[in-house]
Amino acid sequence: MFCPNCGKEIKEGKFCMNCGTKLPNITEEMPSTWEEEKKLEKSVFCPNCGKEIKEGNFCIHCGTKLPPVIERTFIAPEKERKLEKKEGVSKTKLKFQIPTWAVVLIIFASILVVVGISWLVYLNMFSYGSSSSTGFYSPGFTSPLITPSWHLVDTYDKDLEIPSTSYTYLSVIFEKGQKVKGEVRLLEGDDISYFYIVNGENFYKFKNNENFYPIVSKKAERYFKFEFLVPETGTYYFIAGNTAWFGTKEINVSYEVYEYY
Repeated sequence: MFCPNCGKEIKEGKFCMNCGTKLPNITEEMPSTWEEEKKLEKSVFCPNCGKEIKEGNFCIHCGTKLPPVIERTFIAPEKERKLEKKEGVSKTKLKFQIPTWAVVLIIFASILVVVGISWLVYLNMFSYGSSSSTGFYSPGFTSPLITPSWHLVDTYDKDLEIPSTSYTYLSVIFEKGQKVKGEVRLLEGDDISYFYIVNGENFYKFKNNENFYPIVSKKAERYFKFEFLVPETGTYYFIAGNTAWFGTKEINVSYEVYEYY
């Protein structure tokens, strides 16, 4: 038999004479030489390359030193080894893994997309209207698929008489940011001597013959249109004047109020 540790041939004894390793108790007769082993096994193959070996202590194909007989493993022929290698390659391809940095990048990009979409939805869906001149409050709602635009919220149409050498006015409450579009038409008389739209402060100056700053100013016209954005919430005055000494003038004032949402 051969020592399982150093591989030296041992003829008798319980310990290896070369390295001192205790020998296993073997009830069956073990082959002690390469020739005896060949008698017990039909084929022996190199543990490194898998080629069939007929004799010797080294593989004649790859030069690998052969282990002692007791330690030798009789592996499958070369064809089976090649098949196992091919299967191993295919299994490796199936076990493809995404790198950690790629996973982190994908997660970060997903978070940015979610935050961006949420912000756009917030900006588009929570747009509210405001009070009109009638005191009616109408909250606006804008779908993310609908572009915000101007919406009509109030209208006005009235005829006014202007005494000679005097003026008349009407007062309206507007909200900041509203758009006012209207027209003034002469119904009776030669022309409209003057027409102003002012806020409360400038109306006070107008009555006291002080310098004032109108939002709309027209003079000596029979018909005209006007449009303006309300700068601040408050009361606004439409003033129409008649500078003629004789005769009453009559006009029609109409306008529409819009809000953006």
